[in-house]
Amino acid sequence: MKEWRGRFGVEFKGEDGIDEGGLIKEWFSVMSKEMLNEDLALFIKSESGATYYPNPKSTVQPNY
Repeated sequence: MKEWRGRFGVEFKGEDGIDEGGLIKEWFSVMSKEMLNEDLALFIKSESGATYYPNPKSTVQPNY
């Protein structure tokens, strides 16, 4: 997993932009929202609604 410790570079298909940190921030934001998308059933909100945990019934998504 050494490759995860390096610097990230992000390019959005069809968009011009120089990654000076803003594109990476946007990518992590988009990725996080999609991972927590309730329609994907990957994570469930805790009872307090403040945190998420892996959905034990996540077999709905075969690639989970």
